[in-house]
Parts: sequence; C-alpha cells; structure tokens
Amino acid sequence: MFFRKDSEVELEGAALLESRLAEHMPAADAGTVSICTAIAGLLASVAYADGDYDEESKIRELLGSMQGLTSIGVDAVLSVLRKHIREIHTIQGSRYTRCLVDLADRDLRFHILEMLVEVAAADGTISFDEVTYLRRTANALALTQDDYNRLQAKYRDKLGSLRSSHPPSKA
Repeated sequence: MFFRKDSEVELEGAALLESRLAEHMPAADAGTVSICTAIAGLLASVAYADGDYDEESKIRELLGSMQGLTSIGVDAVLSVLRKHIREIHTIQGSRYTRCLVDLADRDLRFHILEMLVEVAAADGTISFDEVTYLRRTANALALTQDDYNRLQAKYRDKLGSLRSSHPPSKA
C-alpha cells in the first residue's frame, strides 16, 4: 500500500480542534468535548461552503454560548479553525455529523442545524453553495427536509438564489 509522506498531517486540524476544546473545557466529559468539536467544525464548514471563511464573528458568538468555554477558549478554537479550515471542511464533515447522530438527541441536532443556518445567513445572503451544504448536512444529521425548510423559511429574504431570480419590485 502507498502512503504520502505527510498522510498523518491530514488529521492534524481535527485532532488539534478537539484538543483545544478539551483543554479549554476541563470540566466537560469526553462526549461533551466531542459534541462541541463537531459543532465548531460544522460551523466553520458552513462558513467556508462558499469558498470564503468570512462569518467568524457569528461563529465567535455561537461558540461563546457554549457552556464552559471561555473567551480565551473561543479564541483558541477560532485560531485552529482558521488555520485548518480546508481540512475541517473537506475531510471532517461526515465524522462530525456521525458523532452528533450518535451522541446528540434530535432536538440538539435541530438546534445545531439552526446555528448553521444562522452562520450561512450572517453575511446577508445564503449562497447556493451554502444551501447545498446545509441540505446535505441536515440529511447527515438524520433530520428531515421539512426540518431544513422550516429553518430556511426564517431566512428566506437572505437566499441568494431567490433574490437573483426575482428582481426587486418597483414601488
């Protein structure tokens, strides 16, 4: 079997993200750290779905709402996300959704999807790439299309595909 010399480096970002969360959430058990790692990774992934990682202030706000994670911890997590965004977005998504299906109840998974939609809408528009990512992630989180549609309805005015196909009316 052939391996690239740097094949171990590919998982560095995911391992580092989990390590930073464990370090900055010392009272949390392993399951909680895994859930928080998955949430952080998915938040960054949806922010990067359109090729630009530009919703960091919204991610900061949402990470800051995690019980037990200090502002110093949020900064450490954001630093890892910034540095390893491509790996986290392209390689780790299925790992994170699988973790959440295994460890989180349906209500928490729905809340996480709502957080993801908030991040996608943070820049004022939800792009086609973000919609695609959100739909795929909703399915991977064992949520229904109706679940996604209910959340999307809250942000209907920010859907880029709708805004571009329906020009503003002249009043």
